[in-house]
Amino acid sequence: MKSFEYLRFTLSSMVRCSNGGLGFAFSPTCQILLLSLVLLAPPICAVEFDEPFLIYQGGEEIQFSYNTSGAMAVDSKGRIHLVYFIADAGGSLPDNRILYQTIADGSVSSPARVDSGDQGGGRHPTLAVDSQDAVHIAWQDYRHTTAPGNYIDNLEIYYDKKTPGGSFSIDDVRITNTSAGHMGDSGYVPNIDIGADDRIEIAWYDFTANGNNADVYLRRSTGQGAFPLQEGIESFRITDALSDPTNYTANWMPDVAALADGSSYVIWGFLEGWQGSFQLQGRSILSDGGLGPVEKIADQGGRFLDPPRLASDRDGNLGLASSEFVDGFYQVNFYYKPKASDWIGPIRANDGSLSSSQPSLAFDSSGIAHVVWQEDLSGMYQAMLASIDPQTFAVNDRRILSSEDRDARTPAIAVDPRTDQIYVVWIEFGWDGDRSIVGRSEAATGVTDWKMYVSNK
Repeated sequence: MKSFEYLRFTLSSMVRCSNGGLGFAFSPTCQILLLSLVLLAPPICAVEFDEPFLIYQGGEEIQFSYNTSGAMAVDSKGRIHLVYFIADAGGSLPDNRILYQTIADGSVSSPARVDSGDQGGGRHPTLAVDSQDAVHIAWQDYRHTTAPGNYIDNLEIYYDKKTPGGSFSIDDVRITNTSAGHMGDSGYVPNIDIGADDRIEIAWYDFTANGNNADVYLRRSTGQGAFPLQEGIESFRITDALSDPTNYTANWMPDVAALADGSSYVIWGFLEGWQGSFQLQGRSILSDGGLGPVEKIADQGGRFLDPPRLASDRDGNLGLASSEFVDGFYQVNFYYKPKASDWIGPIRANDGSLSSSQPSLAFDSSGIAHVVWQEDLSGMYQAMLASIDPQTFAVNDRRILSSEDRDARTPAIAVDPRTDQIYVVWIEFGWDGDRSIVGRSEAATGVTDWKMYVSNK
């Protein structure tokens, strides 16, 4: 049971409450009735969304990173930050481009170029916002690729940042600097998060060891947010595919959650033979760089083009969303790791009636996990949302977010840290070959101040 020690709302209109229930502008004489309604309400109640809005449209191959957990973030002033890339065909000198946009007060900015290499461009960008609202982006970069390597060799991880009101630098920061002497010496698909004291953490997978075995690497910035130039990356390796270098073992497609105590948690897919579904694994990395034991989270969860996504709430609890092939359908599963405890789950987020994939998630301030995914409508897709209470594993308010005549794929989600307002974006595939980025936001709550103090017994 939950006992409410203290409950104070300052409301300007009807709002969604994080514990369920409805709040209204009210007089003191109504407070007892309101408290009774809150206590009797279900854990999560339905939310309303504004109409979808267009962010970007073009004939190019617009994509989010394979892992959409770093596609979008909301800063302390409610501004939405979005990153994606335009993919160019391989086989010749590519012209990939990483683009960044903001949405503030209903206004969408023009795209800004992030990467600034003299050739090749970048793919698979990932974004995070620090406590000062600076934007940090990492990506896999093609500027060191070569014609003999078909422009898919020597991929390196790069990084850049933008302070509020500023621009991205023309001097991108090189995170990986390897010279293994083989064409498989490449790093791929980074993910970024911001840790204690705004320390930056970047996880990626890399074939630098021998070209056949992929391992996961994690690099942390200095306390001042710097990444000093360093030759080699062995000191950043956190998995051990090299224990059997002949069997094409891969630890890859990682995601990272940086925690307030200075530690972090990294998940990845473990695979032998480079094909099939992942075994989900993860481990803690202590604030001093020490490695916790490798934990097997699930025998099956995610695949190369649909990796598992990770998020943390404000208290250091972790959530994970992944897809699993069951009885002829892909299903979306949610796992939960309470702080200093073991992984729990899975709980199915979708209703099981349609093949579902590409999940992503975000927590609100009350610890509710909001999960998005795509559902297959015989070749077209629709963007879906559900909310999960990790305390009860109740799945609430499943809903379709995209229009029924639209092909909506790879949704991403973020939550406003001030108001818990939910924002979702996805990519729509047009009949004429165009692609669009479309967003949808939870209707404004009207909350001007909200404090809730709860003790669990």
